[in-house]
Amino acid sequence: MAPGEHGNLIAERPAGIVRGINRQGTASMKPFLPLRPLALALALGPAPGWAQGVDLVALMAQIDKSSGQYEQLIGILQGSDSNRALAAFDAMLRSGDKTLTEVALEAGLSATDSRLRARALWEALSHKSALSIVFDEGSLDETRKQALIEWSGQVVTLPLYAAFADRQCLNLSNSRECVPDKSVSVAGLGVDIRFDGYRTYGLNAQFSLDESGTLVGLVTNPNSNATFPARIVFR
Repeated sequence: MAPGEHGNLIAERPAGIVRGINRQGTASMKPFLPLRPLALALALGPAPGWAQGVDLVALMAQIDKSSGQYEQLIGILQGSDSNRALAAFDAMLRSGDKTLTEVALEAGLSATDSRLRARALWEALSHKSALSIVFDEGSLDETRKQALIEWSGQVVTLPLYAAFADRQCLNLSNSRECVPDKSVSVAGLGVDIRFDGYRTYGLNAQFSLDESGTLVGLVTNPNSNATFPARIVFR
């Protein structure tokens, strides 16, 4: 397949590891007659769980309680007490709870304290299995837009392998140590991406975390030195 043929590229990865490729199939459709609401309800039976006597009042109370707790935690993470925010962030990640981790990362990326945002940036990247770079085509003229289409398309997806916290490095190749020319490097609120040998040309990119929790920056095609505005969205 030629680069840009379908509008996005996925970096090479061993067979069976790349996920998320949609495969469309066809299914035969049989004619049917509309069912009356009562007949349909009788055919389907009671909703799952109702027969077991689910206490909906207790369930709603638990939902309200959990929602209130999450709001309190978000308030701490995005509050003015930076030390308390950092302590809350660490505690939420150490809990091992998936929801608490997601809340901590999302709130931390747009927190007011730069130290917390830097911590959240590294943790958010190290929790990902792949990185999708979305190009901002709306700001390009027709010539640059065509150059982008021929080079990569609107989206480039890079698989992430090992993370090295001591060096703030994530590998873009399956290696046991950080590879400088095939890696994502994090420094504070900045991210530098080097991928030598991506398809034919490779790519270089520099991003910075904005106040909304989005990485924004420029991606360079080393073969032509053309640059394109892009972003990496975590949610």
